[in-house]
Amino acid sequence: MSDSVEVAITSEASGQFWSIGVWDITTGSQLMAYKSGGVIASHSLCLVGSDYIVGAELTKPLLHVWPINSAEPSHDLRTVCPGIVGALAVSPDGKYVVAGVAEKIHVWQLEAGRLLCVATRHFQPVTCIRFMEDGSHFASAGQDGMVLVWYLGDLVAQDGVRYDPVHTFQSHYLPVKDVFVGNGGSKSRIVSVSVDGTCRVYDFSSGKLLLSLILDGMNLTAVTADVLESTLFLGSNCGDILSIDLQDRPRHVEHHVSEKERESVFKGHTKAVTALSSSQNAIELLSGSADETVRLWHIESKQCLRTIQHKGAVNNAFISFIPPQIFAEKLKPSVVMHRLLRVTDVDNENLTINLATNVNEKAFEPFSLSLEDGSFDLVPSYSAAGEADNTEVARGVEDLKKENLALFKYATEKIFQEFSNDESTGGQQSLVDISLCVENVKQGKPNITPVRDHFKKKEKKKLRCK
Repeated sequence: MSDSVEVAITSEASGQFWSIGVWDITTGSQLMAYKSGGVIASHSLCLVGSDYIVGAELTKPLLHVWPINSAEPSHDLRTVCPGIVGALAVSPDGKYVVAGVAEKIHVWQLEAGRLLCVATRHFQPVTCIRFMEDGSHFASAGQDGMVLVWYLGDLVAQDGVRYDPVHTFQSHYLPVKDVFVGNGGSKSRIVSVSVDGTCRVYDFSSGKLLLSLILDGMNLTAVTADVLESTLFLGSNCGDILSIDLQDRPRHVEHHVSEKERESVFKGHTKAVTALSSSQNAIELLSGSADETVRLWHIESKQCLRTIQHKGAVNNAFISFIPPQIFAEKLKPSVVMHRLLRVTDVDNENLTINLATNVNEKAFEPFSLSLEDGSFDLVPSYSAAGEADNTEVARGVEDLKKENLALFKYATEKIFQEFSNDESTGGQQSLVDISLCVENVKQGKPNITPVRDHFKKKEKKKLRCK
């Protein structure tokens, strides 16, 4: 391994040998391969702090979670989602995960696995989700051409009110393919690109459109900026990557990119650019493409420094600092993760407890015990293999009932054993009265008068003897 402090994290559409790869951007060698996760969908690969890596499968409603030092995913953390995930993002502090399932936005708390809310404001499937640097807000984009900015605090408040975005941008008229969110908190800029050939730059604080770049005859598929946010890099469906200087001469809000400006381009990809990411040293640019390659570029000279060949179209590619525990023998996570729940408990305030019962004395089958309005309802929970078999669940419930009945009988005999040994004339009658009391309780008629009367008679007898 070289002395580089940054790595490239990628995923491809073939999934033949691995699902996610970690690469040394200096030498191009593979440092780590995460397997058994299928094909990871575009914009659905994220780091959770520096301890885990999570990815959403392209064709199944599954979220796979890998400890950063393990090639195999954790079966305890694998999650069955309400649907196929089209976009995924994790907050910078590693406490919340936001997923786009069709046109709905789901927000989970990672520590408890709770589904906090489901927001619906897009009219078509969500294609991209990006968090701000401070984690207070995130932007979502969809095939409806809309870009929405959300305040995370409103979505996790669980106050039952309508979830409304902070800003709603509707400048695109075709699907939005990618979004870039800058640094700077309230002074951040949000950049979106669409297949309609436009790039829009918005001001987060005011919600105004700052710049609209129009590239006639070109579909834009990816966007990022350098660390200074002075230059935009726009990926296209033809493989070219355009460099747009935001500090150039004054422009009108709507600007048609000229042929001269289009000459400032990174050429090398032969198919659509699917992902862009810049390094923290403002020197290098990483790009992934449907031509099955990941390329590292020198920004100033626009020369390709390195090409990393893949077996399929590249779905995700971004630069990250090297996770410190990637080669550790034992992971010591700084963030807590729990398997994500499929339903929210905001409305009915259910209490869910995980139980296990021995089914056929071979394996333990998980159950969830839901408490609602004082009643118990035994329902199967979702395991790593999917939903529990209904027949096995029913059989497990019957086994539990038999064991509880046997325990009840044994406790009754031990507790009331003294009544059968009472030499007084009313001993047998007391035992009969207590048996009737037990039957009343089992039938839902809690009448304990016979028991109370029996103990009163015993106390009076002891006093007389004294």
